[in-house]
Amino acid sequence: MNRLSYKTITRETKEGSIQTFIVSGESGITFHVEPSRSLDISSLRFNGISISYQAPIGVLHPRAFHNSLEGFSKTMFYGMLTTCGFENTGPSCTDPKGTIYSLHGSINNEEAENIAVSIEGSVIRITGTVCSTINKMHDFILKREITFEDHENRLTVSDEILNTSDKDQICLMYHYNFGPPFLSDTCILDIPYTTATPKNAIAQVELTNILKVHAPDQNQEPHVFYMTFSGETGRASIRNPEMGLEATLEFDRTTLPKMDLWKNLQPNKYVLALEPCNAFPYGRLEQNQRGEAQFLEKGEKKKYTTRLTIQRNN
Repeated sequence: MNRLSYKTITRETKEGSIQTFIVSGESGITFHVEPSRSLDISSLRFNGISISYQAPIGVLHPRAFHNSLEGFSKTMFYGMLTTCGFENTGPSCTDPKGTIYSLHGSINNEEAENIAVSIEGSVIRITGTVCSTINKMHDFILKREITFEDHENRLTVSDEILNTSDKDQICLMYHYNFGPPFLSDTCILDIPYTTATPKNAIAQVELTNILKVHAPDQNQEPHVFYMTFSGETGRASIRNPEMGLEATLEFDRTTLPKMDLWKNLQPNKYVLALEPCNAFPYGRLEQNQRGEAQFLEKGEKKKYTTRLTIQRNN
């Protein structure tokens, strides 16, 4: 008898109703998918242990988002996965025409449509479409498919992004967030990177400790490193030997060639994020200045795939 299941819960906010899909597998994994927030994943637990980090504000209705320099940071729930883009990844900025690009863009605050859920054996698929046209900055259509293979403890997010308008810059980053109790200073990072560039002064100092998971420290700034890889598949693992658990993130480097490693050590926001991206999150304008910006031609579409596996590790 298959015990893989899902249910829908609805809650009311002052901006409107929010639906959440809760998927539960026989393997012990439970995760939440948010249709109102581009089908991002707001939490993931394994046998009751929280693997992900969620901000205290929780999941807000997308109408709470306003395209401003600080818009994204006021509604970001982190969760297991927050998708960043499509008009910006990195610091907020304003172009010479006065157009504001919010920190990490607006796609996480777009509602999904045409949602379908199917279960076949020990596999569940959740699909939906997101039309990303906020403030008419661009005309991208995201087709997302989330596949969970219960027998493998494997969660795959496959995105196809289509540009229906003129050639435009596409900024994309997948913000996978790991928090306590899974995250602790006993964790071990395994990231077979090729190069790592520190973003800030503290990261430069900690370059020799890039694979160390530090204890929370109120006085430390975030450590940020820009990583490159070789081969067709990028991979990064975080292992908690005390819990005997390991989380491995894989991503298709043909369209996601780089990864941002972010360590936030503030005790009230103790998070380690693995962030595959199509260009380092310098911000839209600086990506152009550095010659690293990625574009989609009119009518062009690309597929982006990330895969998260949770397993016992003794």
